[in-house]
Amino acid sequence: MILESKWGSVYYEDHGGAQAPVLVFCHGVSMDHRTFDAQVHHYAKTHRVIVWDYPGHGQSAALDPGQPFCETAARILWALLDHLHIQEAVLAGQSLGSAVIQLAATDQPVRVQALVHISGLSLYPPVSSSLRLLAPLVSPMIALYPSGRIYRTFARHRSLLDSTAAYMEEVSAKNGKQVMSQVTKALLRTMVRGLDAPLPHPALICTGEHEMKAVHDRIVRWGQRAQEGQLAVIPDAHHILNMDNPERFHRVLDDFLNALEKTSSP
Repeated sequence: MILESKWGSVYYEDHGGAQAPVLVFCHGVSMDHRTFDAQVHHYAKTHRVIVWDYPGHGQSAALDPGQPFCETAARILWALLDHLHIQEAVLAGQSLGSAVIQLAATDQPVRVQALVHISGLSLYPPVSSSLRLLAPLVSPMIALYPSGRIYRTFARHRSLLDSTAAYMEEVSAKNGKQVMSQVTKALLRTMVRGLDAPLPHPALICTGEHEMKAVHDRIVRWGQRAQEGQLAVIPDAHHILNMDNPERFHRVLDDFLNALEKTSSP
């Protein structure tokens, strides 16, 4: 399905019952809605599941480099839910998607029932401004990398399963180097700007057992300090943990959603 918005055409899929609790999944850099095929299959039996493609990704319209990417993606997310007449939802984001849902929750906090962070980093506190110095280097580094090799490297360094890596290599090649470069730079800028305060929403904060150590350690510290956060380390999984080990991820997310439903019931 297509949402015609002021940001261009946005591809989305709407699965499950119209009156069921809503789960929205937001994918990572250079990926698309298919990142969550296993989650659609699992949760559409009990939830209304929304998956979609960012600008420049998958089947959505081209990326506008003049727009701040993460902030624009958060606005598109709310425009999509308005279009579908969805008032509130649990928002889940993988990597880049975690930043998008944090911005979305900042913009419209009362519409967010909970947040699910899949290999994402907290925007509060902001990261060191020295990270801003890396942004200008992203484009030359990606441009110098041979196309075939960069997509294989991108895939193999973020996944354990061959099937996960094959998907990542295929979709990142389809989206192209320009999207990878522009969106990575945009994510770095968003991390430097950060948020002024931690978000108050219940949160499931997930990292893969085989995640890159620096990223893994930051996620663990976030999960340990977040007052409303629950940390989950998914075994036998890397950065795309929901694809590497969907069964364990579903078990953890099921428990989180069930607990959330109990606390919100009158």
